[in-house]
Amino acid sequence: MSALTRAIYLAWSKSRLSRKEISFHAELTGAKDVLVRLAERAPHTLFSLYTAAALKKAKRGRKITVLSPLDADLLLSGFNEIFNERIDIADTPSHGSKAFKALKERFAKSSFDLFVDLDPFPLPELAILSEAKLRITYQDKGLFPYFNIIFAPDKEADLHKQAQFISKHLGCEGKITESLPRPQVNQRKANEWLKKYGNKTPYLLSSIALDAERLGGMKVFGAEKWIQEEPEIKAGLLASASAYIGKPDRCFELACLLEIPSVIALPDTAHLDLPSLPFIRVITHAHKETPRLEAIEEALASLSL
Repeated sequence: MSALTRAIYLAWSKSRLSRKEISFHAELTGAKDVLVRLAERAPHTLFSLYTAAALKKAKRGRKITVLSPLDADLLLSGFNEIFNERIDIADTPSHGSKAFKALKERFAKSSFDLFVDLDPFPLPELAILSEAKLRITYQDKGLFPYFNIIFAPDKEADLHKQAQFISKHLGCEGKITESLPRPQVNQRKANEWLKKYGNKTPYLLSSIALDAERLGGMKVFGAEKWIQEEPEIKAGLLASASAYIGKPDRCFELACLLEIPSVIALPDTAHLDLPSLPFIRVITHAHKETPRLEAIEEALASLSL
């Protein structure tokens, strides 16, 4: 679908949205059927989960439907008792896409009181499609009237503080500090994998290329060894690892939910603020270069493994 067609669709929809006045607090308090779009990309997906879960916990009887990225299935495996419905999406559901058309058909059977888009790139067409009276995001450029409540957190705040910011305004701040459900992990296949590779000692998992077989006295399984395994094996390997070394990717999100000590390597050109949690260390490296082994070992030592 062309950008012009999308622009026409948005312009046509604007007249339906721009003149409706709302009472924010009354509508928010009364919202029972809520649609939440989780962020598509790691590590934003993880921190959007904090807000989505807090929304459910803050009000008894509230129904939460989440739009979630298909590759985050393991990440959400522990949320079955929190979210009433999960709609997995393989591609960005922008206007005209197959994902958008599928949602349009699905939403024809639903009615939402509130839509919250927690992706760094909110989609006006989803706000329109939801037909929710209250439509909220935390980005602030060119989104009114498609979103009629727009919060603007400090862009310098880390991802967890941004989640706390929007949760405060959504009336669920006290719930965001609660622990999220741990992913459901089956260790059997991971144990078989470890037995196959003869490992009986504490080990580290790395999703980046490292020129080292051991770090901090522990065996290192590099990306070439395990990253292409099926998700169930990867989750089991992460759950029993002494630490994770890598990028802020899906594996990091799983490690974070499992509270596995993690050393996250970011290029010095990256603009991403990860939260200051006791089991996370962030190191930087020159763009297009691998992290220094000395910096990784120092970070591992500070985690007191």
